[in-house]
Amino acid sequence: MDERAAWRDFYDQVRPGIWAGLSRKDRRDVNTAERDFYERRRDGRTGKLIKLGPERVARLLERLAPGVYVIEKTVSFRRV
Repeated sequence: MDERAAWRDFYDQVRPGIWAGLSRKDRRDVNTAERDFYERRRDGRTGKLIKLGPERVARLLERLAPGVYVIEKTVSFRRV
């Protein structure tokens, strides 16, 4: 699955079971990431939309749901 599918799965399936045990900071991070998933935040300096990228999804899932997801980081090369 890609990062968007992984985030949806985490938010819809895993988050409800762990929400009560999350710290205030972790809850804020999850809520902010969800807003960024739907591109509801803008950078205050440039006005550009803030998006939820693959690196951030990986960090959040590793921290909040250890052992639930296998995260594989790959490097690919393409000739242009």
